[in-house]
Amino acid sequence: MDTYIISAIKERVSDRLYTLVGKCVLHVPSKAAFSLYDSVTISNENEIRLVGHSSKRACSIAIGKIAKVYKRKAIENEELEEVAKKMEGKIERAAKGLARAYVSGAPISIRFHSDGDGASGALAVYYALSALSKSMPSVRWEAQHSIAYTLEAFYSDIGFFSNCNSAEKPKLVIIDFGTSPESNEAVNEIRKKGIDVIWLDHHQIPKGFSKGLKAYINPLEYGGESDFTAGYLACIFAECISGIKTDLLKSASLISDSSIYANKKDADAAKVATVLDFITGVKKYTGYIAGPLVPSYFAKIIEDKEKLDEINAYANMVIDDMVNTGIKIAKRHAGKDGIEINVVDFEEVGKKYSGYVLPGRYSSKLHEKIEAMNPKSVTVVSFKNSISIRISRGITKKLDILKGIDSIKAEHEGVTGGGHESAAGVLVWNGNIKEVLRELLAYMGAKV
Repeated sequence: MDTYIISAIKERVSDRLYTLVGKCVLHVPSKAAFSLYDSVTISNENEIRLVGHSSKRACSIAIGKIAKVYKRKAIENEELEEVAKKMEGKIERAAKGLARAYVSGAPISIRFHSDGDGASGALAVYYALSALSKSMPSVRWEAQHSIAYTLEAFYSDIGFFSNCNSAEKPKLVIIDFGTSPESNEAVNEIRKKGIDVIWLDHHQIPKGFSKGLKAYINPLEYGGESDFTAGYLACIFAECISGIKTDLLKSASLISDSSIYANKKDADAAKVATVLDFITGVKKYTGYIAGPLVPSYFAKIIEDKEKLDEINAYANMVIDDMVNTGIKIAKRHAGKDGIEINVVDFEEVGKKYSGYVLPGRYSSKLHEKIEAMNPKSVTVVSFKNSISIRISRGITKKLDILKGIDSIKAEHEGVTGGGHESAAGVLVWNGNIKEVLRELLAYMGAKV
């Protein structure tokens, strides 16, 4: 009879869930009281039976036999490969840490940005962890709609971690969001409490933001650009966890985020990108979406070809209709150095479709069409208290929109925002959105 070592004990309302490591990983519920590192066997009735007590070292060795580090797949694109090579050691160490935590049954909170890029990365990590062990009762997935990792989210994660005693430390994983001054309070708490965080992002990094975060990984710190998407980075991370293939999701993440490295001729990846954008963009229930925003549900849809095709067709129809409407109603302003600024009130566009497409997502799709007509253009979409800005790549350095947003944030209380040099957003909490919009347009040279 095989012997296992108890590597985690999760307290539940009516029993305990024990994680056992040995020739494989088992999760076994029991009302009986056992201790961490107890040696046990499992009866034919799935009951835990005590054999003796092992050691922390023996448990660590057992975890390590299952949680191995794999080499990532080489990237054909030389620019991406050069940056990936520089990040390789840090990615491998982070992958090993997450794999060990997962195998041990330690609590893991994985938060990802609720868009096609973030969802692609989260799905890749889900597949990687599933390859180690199908059952994942210790993992919590959270789709994140805001740009910040907040104190509220931090305390929620701390609460989630608190009901489990495990051989490995709990892990917090953040994918494609949070690199923002608005996260500073929570980041300071992470540092104070010594929380193990793996942070995979590609947004502009505020000065000193990553200090003390050992597994903060961002291509911008290694000579890369934001076009090296967070989803792409998370796919590489997933390859190192269990050696899975992530080519489809890599390509989908690049397409979803309109990266310069995107291969828009990759029809399969384009379909996945569109569907993930759709799923994460729907706020209200529709006939297409009937599940939670978690990777297991994403996988269910993507692996169902008929459902995938159905959602893709509907999403593209909606996008085309909304983009064409936006082109018609856009107010055009002449900016500095021959830039054309197109401003669209999302209220006029979105009322036809309940919940989809979200304003930020819509801005990207609309800008693709506008940019095809004028390569020196800016697209601005306003909706309630939000402003989404998309900028043609040839004019990003000249415009420096993040500098403009920072200056407006400094002048106005209750204004937050950030993003990339070609894709940014502002949230206005003080009710002065019209004034903030005017100042943004003036910064870009528009006469308003």
